[in-house]
Amino acid sequence: MCRTVTHGTPGVGTMQHFFGSLISERGKLAMVHVPYKGGAPSSTI
Repeated sequence: MCRTVTHGTPGVGTMQHFFGSLISERGKLAMVHVPYKGGAPSSTI
């Protein structure tokens, strides 16, 4: 079974974006990047 995980970041090129890409690559996970416009919108639940 293959599941896709989404991760939101404050935008493309931020440390959170690179860290998510690193986890996806090293962990062989299917992750979808969801960019937001800034830190506040990306950190709300």
